Amino acid sequence: MTMVDFNTLKDVAGYRKAFPTVFENLDESEAKRVVRAVHSSVLEGREPTVEDMQASADRILHRRQGGLTDSDVLDILARVQGSSSRSA
Repeated sequence: MTMVDFNTLKDVAGYRKAFPTVFENLDESEAKRVVRAVHSSVLEGREPTVEDMQASADRILHRRQGGLTDSDVLDILARVQGSSSRSA
């Protein structure tokens, strides 16, 4: 596997080169949607694997069910509310 320099990864062409198997069957519009969706987390320091990128692309392009369930949302809300009350 090629090492990805996440500090210089900026555009669709860069993502296509870094993750060729993920982007090989995506048209330009689909590729832009995926890059827009994941790039902010890369800027924040996330270094996705090929598997992470494929899962993101599938979710973004509605190829696989994703997102949060009602239970997930309630669990997150409970944790956030719990941490808010401790910091007050």
